[in-house]
Amino acid sequence: PAAPAKPADKPAAPAAPTPPAAPAAPGAPKPGDAKALFTSGEKKFKANDFAGALADFEASQAAKADPATQRYIAMSQDNLQQYTEAVASYEKFIAENPPKMQAEVEEAKKRVEAIKAMPGKVMVETTPPGASVVIDTAQTPYEKVTPVEIELAPGKHTLLIGAEGYENTTKEIEVGYASKQEVKAELVKR
Repeated sequence: PAAPAKPADKPAAPAAPTPPAAPAAPGAPKPGDAKALFTSGEKKFKANDFAGALADFEASQAAKADPATQRYIAMSQDNLQQYTEAVASYEKFIAENPPKMQAEVEEAKKRVEAIKAMPGKVMVETTPPGASVVIDTAQTPYEKVTPVEIELAPGKHTLLIGAEGYENTTKEIEVGYASKQEVKAELVKR
């Protein structure tokens, strides 16, 4: 039961209206509680809920920057195949170079190297379909005809695309690591 109100000498100032709090999930960490968010993120990460973990780690990092949290952000992005973001996050962690996390820094450097070596996927489509694709200076065409998905190392590449009875066409492309892109070619009859 509430205590009876005592008469006041002067009227109390009206309370400032407070916005209704968003209903929190049971046991959910409060926004701004970096430690609770980190712990929640770790649990989700271990349960392979990388999207949930990433959200918690990013909120934890926003509340209080920490190298361990930055590393988990990178690993969550990596597991979600968000490779460009993961590399940026790993590199931020590596730049912080926390003295007590040298093994993790070395591990992160190796992972960045591995991600940057991942081939990109190039979907080559032609009108009409069934064209051959010669990659860079290869002496023979790629083993499959269009439409075809080809994995290429990161960097600049030249695709020579041709079919019987059509003019050859050349496409210059830049392939990013772990990327996906499309190349479309309209072949012209000879």
